[in-house]
Amino acid sequence: MWKRLLKEYFTFSKSERRGIIILSILLLVAMGIPLAIKFFTPAATNNYQQLKLKVDSLAAVIPAANTTTKKTFERKDNEVQLFYFDPNTISADSLQLLGFSQKQAMSVVRYRERGGEFDQADDFLKLNIVSNHQHLKKYIRIAKVAHEVAVQKTTVSVAKPFSAPPVDINSADTALLKTLPGVGNYLAQRIVEYRQKLGGYTSTAQLCEIKFFDAEKLERLQSRLTLDTSAVQRFQLTTEEADRLRLHPYGGAYTARGVMQHIKYKGGKTTLQELVQNNDAPALTF
Repeated sequence: MWKRLLKEYFTFSKSERRGIIILSILLLVAMGIPLAIKFFTPAATNNYQQLKLKVDSLAAVIPAANTTTKKTFERKDNEVQLFYFDPNTISADSLQLLGFSQKQAMSVVRYRERGGEFDQADDFLKLNIVSNHQHLKKYIRIAKVAHEVAVQKTTVSVAKPFSAPPVDINSADTALLKTLPGVGNYLAQRIVEYRQKLGGYTSTAQLCEIKFFDAEKLERLQSRLTLDTSAVQRFQLTTEEADRLRLHPYGGAYTARGVMQHIKYKGGKTTLQELVQNNDAPALTF
């Protein structure tokens, strides 16, 4: 019976024996892999002296890097220098030392060359290119303003200084206009050109229609200005004046067409009051 059982359960065919051999080989290889890894991997050594040497080398490098970074930052920070200056005379190079870019510095210089002048520190800080430099206000020293304040504080009785005659803006040339405080080459030229376009000023308030001539400047100059309207070129309510009305700063093609149509409708006879009532006439001098 035992022989029969052994023969039945432990007798393998040729293919079965081949499979058992291959499986046995695979098991041996799997068991040998950890031993091989352990054999070929160098044993870890806890060398305290070597580890300490690496740590000391790293510690020696870190402070040197921090010191270099700090010095570089300080050099950049020191590029901006603060000092007292007059915005009416400071050069572009000096403005760059105060923290302005080259483009911003040249814009300030060109503004002065066009006749712009700063009577107060706030005038300078109102410029768009200076709006980010409000911290410079305490460093601004305008020579002319300081002189005027000193004169106002003087209590000693002295003879009245010579008072310049007022300037008639309807007849003055550019040379005479430049004698006004704060009026340079640019503004003097623009005042004359705008006077020619208008045919003459009828109000000093029209100066505020010129670029860079604001209400504050007009208020400061009001006592120095006079206005003679006798030479103002007036419009005639005729169709022949259409071209002149079209080129007038207050006119234009639309206004000229409306005025001429109204004149034709009235048979060539009309009044300024009728034109105003019909919204055909702007603020012109007829």
